[in-house]
Amino acid sequence: MRVSIISFGKFHAFDLARELKANNLNVKLYSSYPFFIAKKYGLKFNEHYSFFILQIIDRLTKRTISNFLKIIFAKILALIIKPNQDLIIAWSDTPNFLLNLIKKKYQSTIILERGSAHIKSQNQILRNEYKKFNIDFSISKKTIENEIKNYNSCDYISIPSKFVNDSFIENDIPKSKLIQNAYGTDLTKFSKINYKKFQKFTLLTCGHASVQKGFHHLLDAHDLIKGDFIHIHVGTVEKLFKNKIKKYKNLKVFPSVSQMELLKFYNIADIFILPSIQDGFGMVLLEAMACGTPIISSQFTGASSINSTDTFGYILKFNNSKEISEIVNSLIKSPEKLNLLSENCQKIISKGGYTWGEYGKRYNENIMNFTRKSE
Repeated sequence: MRVSIISFGKFHAFDLARELKANNLNVKLYSSYPFFIAKKYGLKFNEHYSFFILQIIDRLTKRTISNFLKIIFAKILALIIKPNQDLIIAWSDTPNFLLNLIKKKYQSTIILERGSAHIKSQNQILRNEYKKFNIDFSISKKTIENEIKNYNSCDYISIPSKFVNDSFIENDIPKSKLIQNAYGTDLTKFSKINYKKFQKFTLLTCGHASVQKGFHHLLDAHDLIKGDFIHIHVGTVEKLFKNKIKKYKNLKVFPSVSQMELLKFYNIADIFILPSIQDGFGMVLLEAMACGTPIISSQFTGASSINSTDTFGYILKFNNSKEISEIVNSLIKSPEKLNLLSENCQKIISKGGYTWGEYGKRYNENIMNFTRKSE
């Protein structure tokens, strides 16, 4: 089977390409990243078409013209993509005209990759949360319209969690169109290593500290946590919080680091926290768990879609500062409990189907299933 994967950004497109190739599919990845990135994922030169100039421009312009660059990306693809593709996998932000062209001209089956909630749900959730800061937030009308057109143009939508699944059902997308498949992680990059931990109980967050990630809930929990602790954040900070974080003496912010360096932070942490208000499936949860770091997460991150009889952390019911602080306070007093959770995390990731290899096998099975239905 011939498969083309279209993704302007990186996301998990390279992981997906590698795993579908491992399942003996003929894969071609179109991205804005240079070939040396694709090579790290085991892709050959003729299996990756790079538009790296667009990525360079995107970074130089600080992503202010990303939508325009995606249109250029799509227009070039419309000219060069091969017509004999059995399957097209495209990220949900792909300009809709490209999907329509592929559908009409080549009649390929199209799978849309969507990592977050339905765009209407995502927009409403974020609008409601930003109102608490007296900010009138909204995803652009053009972005919303393009996403919805893509939902209608595609044959299937690949989603990572029940939270995302429910949001699409609530917005009248047929259940038969949805393919739920939890993401994975790379055990060659993330594993338990004996780094020297801090004497203080260590909380870890990483990525973009933002309203969407529920960073304010964790900051508010600082005053309610008893005993010595340190909160390490690795990554960027939303402008809204940049001045506010200065007053939190227990917070240490580090700039974004490589995955190799991130491995160290996961291993020195006692607990990883992701109280997002909307986050289809936080892959950082699986990375932390692979390192034996238990998690505290909202139910809007995909954590509730991790199926296991073993307890690997805590899924927040109310996602507020009081609930977060109560869990942290109990764990500070219970090192035995923390050790048990750590052991369970490693076992779940390695044996519970949450590696990229297992993700790829499920993806391939889904492809084979709907291929048989169409015959």
